[in-house]
Amino acid sequence: MVKSKVKFGFVLSVVLLSAQVGLSEVTVAEKGPVGDHPWPSGSRVVIDFPTRFMWWQDPPMGGGRYHFHYRCTTTDQFNEALEAFGAIQADRLELIVHGASGGENHWVLTVWDDEVWKSNMDLIEPSTPLFLPSSLRPPPAPRIDLYAGGPCFLVWEDVIVPPNVTVVDRRTGPANLKQEIDRLKEEVARLRAEVRQLQDLVLQLFQQIGWR
Repeated sequence: MVKSKVKFGFVLSVVLLSAQVGLSEVTVAEKGPVGDHPWPSGSRVVIDFPTRFMWWQDPPMGGGRYHFHYRCTTTDQFNEALEAFGAIQADRLELIVHGASGGENHWVLTVWDDEVWKSNMDLIEPSTPLFLPSSLRPPPAPRIDLYAGGPCFLVWEDVIVPPNVTVVDRRTGPANLKQEIDRLKEEVARLRAEVRQLQDLVLQLFQQIGWR
């Protein structure tokens, strides 16, 4: 019993230490300029859009996912940003439309640092089909979250969406129910993948220190 408690305490200490180290990778509520990073080509134009007022990055274990927050004063202004977004060179671009208010966050751009994504993926041994080499697992698509239900001076019917941008409508209503169900299924699959990834990282850590 004592031996089991010691092992449990050691495991808990390692997990907590890993979490503390990871938290140092999170940057929050930065209002100033952001340096250059290997984002998908064309991202910088949208990132530096003049209505940006804040940016931050996550996740806690490694960072690399950047969130840029913007205000919107006219539909034409948002269309200008959306046109630049459509010029980003990526396999997929997403525009997520929310019916709720985002407060002063009228729209948010989320984009990954490609090099950080690849380095994170390279830490995982492809022991299961879920974990593929980084060359076969591209970063999540750059996305814009638009909060159309808030104090955003925007008329959705006048928004011009580039043909290569996929619109995901999350506003409430029966017509969007199936789409929301599909989105939740994808989110559950993503969370399961992240849990498995964390489990593999902890296992590799134990193997490195010779603990069985």
